[in-house]
Amino acid sequence: MSGKPLCVVAKFVAQPAKNNIAKIAVKIKFLIISIILQNYLTVA
Repeated sequence: MSGKPLCVVAKFVAQPAKNNIAKIAVKIKFLIISIILQNYLTVA
């Protein structure tokens, strides 16, 4: 009986974690793109 609620809690905890990782990945992509653009602008 105690094992099943743990699985439910784990799912609830894991779902926001996945969303946060996705948001962080998008932010990192934007950072990399902006850095690359800045490098191109300073070179050109």
